[in-house]
Amino acid sequence: MCCSCCGVTQQKAWVFGLGTFFAVSGLLAIICWPGFIDSGIMKALPLTPTSKTFEKWEELPIPVYVYMYLWNWTNAADVQANGVKPIFAQLGPYVYREERKKMDLEWHDNGTVTFNPRRTWFWEEELSGGKQTDLITAPHLPSLAASNQMRNSNVFLKFMFNEALNANGGHLFVTHTAAEWLFESFYDEFLHYAMTLNNPLVPKIESDHFAWFLNRNGSKDFEGPFTVHTGVGDIKEMGEIKYWKGQNHTGWYDGECGRLNGSTTDLFVPDEPKGEGFDHLHSGYLSDHKS
Repeated sequence: MCCSCCGVTQQKAWVFGLGTFFAVSGLLAIICWPGFIDSGIMKALPLTPTSKTFEKWEELPIPVYVYMYLWNWTNAADVQANGVKPIFAQLGPYVYREERKKMDLEWHDNGTVTFNPRRTWFWEEELSGGKQTDLITAPHLPSLAASNQMRNSNVFLKFMFNEALNANGGHLFVTHTAAEWLFESFYDEFLHYAMTLNNPLVPKIESDHFAWFLNRNGSKDFEGPFTVHTGVGDIKEMGEIKYWKGQNHTGWYDGECGRLNGSTTDLFVPDEPKGEGFDHLHSGYLSDHKS
């Protein structure tokens, strides 16, 4: 190193050399270090049974709160009797804590995993703006749906349908508790009648009970199964849906419009281009439209 025995020229050379060394080292660190970090992240991200992301992906570690609102038809009887304008009042929120867990995991050699998503909802009294026992009057949706199916039929068929509707539980409106409308369900005479018809022209009726979330709470079979890419072999495909219920097409529309595209929102590629947005498919939405 420089000392009193070194000449001025040698001292300048040492200072210049060390300065250059540290400058080049700093520049290389600035250029290369983010790449090393990104490379390490990319290697750790793919989903495997032993990866750091697996436990958080398998079971969501944070609570999700779902706020639901219902509309109460306050003058339903008056509308039916006198044909006045209907009035609705919003009630709620009815808050439920949602827990999510993926069940029946099956890992495949092509870098994908198949699972059944299970969602369970728990009532949160303190966060809610109403009670589960609140009475809600709403249009009788089975009657409305059946009437809509018959709207283009001839006069005779409409007359026969109206007679059957009135004789077998058809209503303009019904009143039930908030819990029954949402999860607990209620028996519906008209749905039971429709189930007994076994008419090939009538859409298949799965249950004689009605609720917005009928048979969903705690079910692992209602929404799935899904097959998604784990990112193993190609990190750019991580989270991409490959199959839903064994198919890569929804069947609702022809061609590309009905093709599965996007993710289930559980996994994302970290360096997706900004501003381009992303596609995701909600399993509840898929199940609603398929049933």
